[in-house]
Order: sequence, then C-alpha cells, then structure tokens
Amino acid sequence: MMSLNLKYVYTYSVLITVDNVESLLAAADHVNIIRLLQCCSDFLESQLCLENCIGIWNIANIYCCAELHQTAYQFLQQHFMEVARTSMEFLELTLSQLCEILEKDELNVRQ
Repeated sequence: MMSLNLKYVYTYSVLITVDNVESLLAAADHVNIIRLLQCCSDFLESQLCLENCIGIWNIANIYCCAELHQTAYQFLQQHFMEVARTSMEFLELTLSQLCEILEKDELNVRQ
C-alpha cells in the first residue's frame, strides 16, 4: 500500500478497487495524504449499497471521513428495513450502534 501511496504522491493517480480501498485508505490516513483520503472516500461513496453501507459507515468513522460517514448513515436511515433484511453487516452492529440508529427521528420505517 505504501508503494501505491508513493505513486499517488508523484502522479496524482492510483487505481482504487474494492479489494484495495480499505488498505489504501488506512495507509493514506497513516501518512496523512488528504487528497488520496478524499479519493478513497469518493470511491467508497460510489460503492454504497444495502449490503455494505454499515461497513462503509464504520470505515468512515475509523478514518474520520466525516462526509462519507454522514452519507453512509443517511443511506442506512433511508433504507433501514431493506438493510436489516439483506445485510449480514446488520448482525454485526454493536448494541450502542443499533440504539444510535433506532433513536433517530430520521429513521425510515413504516411502523
């Protein structure tokens, strides 16, 4: 990952994939390459779906990607019922995370 970070520093381009984005994000965070952090964050936002929104929400929290964190959280709130039914990540939520989600007025549920 450090070689990809160095490549980005010199060329301002790097291939971000589903397989390397989290490691690349961690390495960029470690050496504080803000532009690469934003590229990884943008990539993750483009990949946001029912199955991965909780994981992306958690990753954004770990690496202090505030905008991505908010986007993933809003996606989770808007699609809560579908996420609860289809996402394996839903089963891995901590009690405090679940309570945080359920207590919000913005949560989109029928009843």
